[in-house]
Amino acid sequence: MKHILYLILLLTACLFNSCKTEVDDYFESSASQRMENEIQKYRKLLPSPQYGWSMEYFPGGSRQTRGGYALTVSFSPEGYATFRSSLSEDVATSATSLYSLKKDMGGTLNFDTYNKLFHYFSDSDISGGAGTGKGYEGDYEFLLRSHTENEIVLRGKKTKNIIRMTRLAEDATPY
Repeated sequence: MKHILYLILLLTACLFNSCKTEVDDYFESSASQRMENEIQKYRKLLPSPQYGWSMEYFPGGSRQTRGGYALTVSFSPEGYATFRSSLSEDVATSATSLYSLKKDMGGTLNFDTYNKLFHYFSDSDISGGAGTGKGYEGDYEFLLRSHTENEIVLRGKKTKNIIRMTRLAEDATPY
């Protein structure tokens, strides 16, 4: 009986074994090269609009309990992002910080240095929102989800909120 059990186990193992040692290539280039090509597309797209982008920003985690905010952002090819916000007393007030495009869990857009208008939502020292230590639970690192010439869709790395940026057709101040 023991020999029959071993024989069945051996035959089963042989059936699931493959003789093919090569793996078919489904893509013309490596994953790293495809990722780099996508990053280059965003590198050209972000600074391309004359008036920048409007950003529909939703802090507050997946519940989005804080509502949405209107921001505008302009990107320079040199790595600077200039924000304007409806939270500012004077909508002509802007704040500039550094941004970068990186490869991490896919392509990411990161706002690397503190920006008083944008990082307000992710500042953990603010006692409003979810309380001290959490602030308004906003993101400053985003996964690049999709893009067209007129829209970029991002997803917050921490909160997983969807953020849409739309190309502005006029100056950001009236918006």
